[in-house]
Amino acid sequence: MHKIYFTLPKKKTRKSKKYKKKQKYAAQTPESMVWKKFMLYFAGNLQRRAIDVGNYILTKSENKMEHINKIELRGNVGTVRLNEYNGSKVANFTVITDFLYKTREGTAANESMWHNVVAWGGKGMPDFDLIVKGATVHLTGRLRINKYTSAEGIEKQYYEVMANKVAIIQEEGK
Repeated sequence: MHKIYFTLPKKKTRKSKKYKKKQKYAAQTPESMVWKKFMLYFAGNLQRRAIDVGNYILTKSENKMEHINKIELRGNVGTVRLNEYNGSKVANFTVITDFLYKTREGTAANESMWHNVVAWGGKGMPDFDLIVKGATVHLTGRLRINKYTSAEGIEKQYYEVMANKVAIIQEEGK
């Protein structure tokens, strides 16, 4: 295991601050300076957990680093199905999002994706009758994977967004 020291031992001689600063960083390679910044980033009340990264052992905080499953989408609504289960309203709809970028050749490219969304009625939800084809929505939620077996016996899976907040964006002039 490599040990990295960030400062040199202090000498008893009197020298200028500028010289001391140069001397302090002279022994640090760019790699060790990056390592210093990396370790300072993970500093704090850390719970020790060894992680191998090449020749180094890192510590990771289990208390401060949580797992995050959050998705935020803004796009136009495609198909809409409104249902009711046990007295609760549920809206199943699709949202299309676009990603515009330039290729290496400099031409504009557009990447469109369809997302399946499930929204249950309740707090943070609008009237589902306002969610119609072509409406612009902004939603937040979590990603969920559903698995099923097809008629041919093949196990398949699909992704859907479980929305916990949906906002319908009104266009000006309408």
